[in-house]
Amino acid sequence: MATPKETKEWIAGKSQDVAQFMWDLMHDDTQPIKERRAAAVWLGEMSMAKAPTEQKVEVNHTHDIGAMLLEAQRMATTKLIDVTPKPKVIEDDSDV
Repeated sequence: MATPKETKEWIAGKSQDVAQFMWDLMHDDTQPIKERRAAAVWLGEMSMAKAPTEQKVEVNHTHDIGAMLLEAQRMATTKLIDVTPKPKVIEDDSDV
């Protein structure tokens, strides 16, 4: 079930309270170091920008337009019209 809009808006208004709680937890010497460290990590992630990561994307298309059109016609419920431009034929005049 999705969170209602009103609830999201109410929670968003409490973000300073949450940040203050985590700050206090981070500095509370009576809490285990594991909890204090988790609070410090949370605060750091909220306040420090992460370094961008480089991603290499390779795209290799092996699609044949004719095969793609045939597949589209096969899947269509009505007949498709092929509007692919026909290549111009260049006649060889070298024998003339």
